[in-house]
Amino acid sequence: LSISQQTISRWENGVSRPKLEMIYRLAEALKVDSNFLQELAGYKILAEPNSLALPLPLELLTPENFERFCLYFLSELYYGKASVHRVGKSGHKQNGADLIATFENGQVWTFQCKREANFGPEKVSAAIEAHTEKSKKKHILLSRVASPQARKVIETLKDWFIWDKEDVSRLLRSLSKDQQRRLVQTFFPGQQ
Repeated sequence: LSISQQTISRWENGVSRPKLEMIYRLAEALKVDSNFLQELAGYKILAEPNSLALPLPLELLTPENFERFCLYFLSELYYGKASVHRVGKSGHKQNGADLIATFENGQVWTFQCKREANFGPEKVSAAIEAHTEKSKKKHILLSRVASPQARKVIETLKDWFIWDKEDVSRLLRSLSKDQQRRLVQTFFPGQQ
């Protein structure tokens, strides 16, 4: 897997731990359950991994992979209705939008992907202020559950929406079984 001895030593000494993507690769190479390795590495394991009532563990994704998950999710959600693409990546001028969905009628919706431990009303206001991309509807996608205070900021604006991990999980379950399976197998192997 091209892992340096120094990296392995840091894992063994508890100085660092493998990233989640690496855990899946290690589990495959060692032919062990990825949940077992996640537990050893100190990641929170879902108590009921097969329960359909639980939200997706979006907070376990890196910020880059959370944005990529959102791209794939929206592409499936709007399949045949809109073209969805990224607006560059971190470091590019994005006008406050990470993803853009362009519908057949020409309408544009934008999406900001926020994978942060806390995303309160101040951060919601800052995200709104930073948004300059022209769009009919504007969304903030959160990897965590939105606080009531964050939702209150959005409620005052008719063209802004927050979709937190509960909303995204619910919307994902409205997709066909094949679409759901593809997304879960791609981003959460072993959680199907």
